Amino acid sequence: MTSAKASIARVERFKTRRLRALTLNMLGLPVLMAGLACGAAASENVPFEVLGGDRCYMFSQLVTTRAVGNNIVEMPLELVINNVADYRKLFDPQMVRQSCANVDPSNRVPGVDFAKKTVLGLWGEGSCAATGFERKVLRDDIQKSITYSVTVLESQLSCSGPGLESLNLITIPKVPVGYKIFFENLRKDWGQDSITSNCLIHFTFLPGFWKLKCLCFSELRAN
Repeated sequence: MTSAKASIARVERFKTRRLRALTLNMLGLPVLMAGLACGAAASENVPFEVLGGDRCYMFSQLVTTRAVGNNIVEMPLELVINNVADYRKLFDPQMVRQSCANVDPSNRVPGVDFAKKTVLGLWGEGSCAATGFERKVLRDDIQKSITYSVTVLESQLSCSGPGLESLNLITIPKVPVGYKIFFENLRKDWGQDSITSNCLIHFTFLPGFWKLKCLCFSELRAN
């Protein structure tokens, strides 16, 4: 009799624990969902304007390389510009393409009001089958960060020859002092939903011109 009562008591305790765990899970799910929603809402799209410049300037000359063993390593090129003087430094006459030699310099690239705008640039390269670049800027006021991502869109075209390249110059609303800026180089192949990340770097913004070189790089086959 005593053994039977003990067994019943154990079953009841087990049921109670299961009920308590189920209740906690049900209560925790809305909290978790709210947390995820809060995280998603923390980032918002930032409007931007594409400046161009690739048609008239060979920005590839700004990309630096270094030797690592038997490989030639291409260093990332990321730009944050906040004044006219540094902006003009980008457009070296020695880098002008022959097709734009007779174009007025003021018509090659739009002017920028640096009292209201910040210029971002992120060098990107694709194969000869690439169809373009997809650009996106996100701002997170909780983390005090801005992320500029550039995705090269590849196609299934079979080809040979020079690939697509761009410095992806854009303007965004003036970046507040103290915000961290992240850069992402991404790649999306034709017919694939996934995006491959090549590099993610960041720094804390200070007034002035920044040309960053980091240890996040892609390897090129040595000649």
